[in-house]
Amino acid sequence: MAGKYVMVLELVIISFVMGATFGGVGFKVMIVVPATLIAMLLAAMARVAHAEHFWFIIMTMILVGAAVQIGYLTGLLIRAGITSIRRHWFTSLLL
Repeated sequence: MAGKYVMVLELVIISFVMGATFGGVGFKVMIVVPATLIAMLLAAMARVAHAEHFWFIIMTMILVGAAVQIGYLTGLLIRAGITSIRRHWFTSLLL
């Protein structure tokens, strides 16, 4: 029973990291839609391969889709923070 929840957690973590990578590298927001759809499709395929119930597959897809988007936002915020720190540090060296 616990094994299927571990797999969902793994899928969510991988999706979050994937979204954070897209956000941190600086991809435009239009990459989020195909990335979310592909991640949800792959999560559904993984759950179908394990012969899970329909609602469990839907829940996994929702969690994975949300993880990609939250990861993207987190990546953007980290990138903005690092850029701000660099800019502040660089301008303080010039003054």
